[in-house]
Amino acid sequence: MMLGYGVLQALLLCRLMPWITVQWRFTPGLWSFSFGLTAVAGASIRFAQRGGDPIFATLAPVLFVVANA
Repeated sequence: MMLGYGVLQALLLCRLMPWITVQWRFTPGLWSFSFGLTAVAGASIRFAQRGGDPIFATLAPVLFVVANA
């Protein structure tokens, strides 16, 4: 469920990115957009640790780097 939530939030973030970049002002409310990226990266790392689907072993480091960038 956490991975699905993260994917949903990441898609919403991509959809809202043009609106966010037009603002160019940092407001405290923008931190909430990081939840989806953190959920995707965290869930893929947990799946890779548990030895589930092998795709998560290769996908987890990439998602971690994207979430931290």
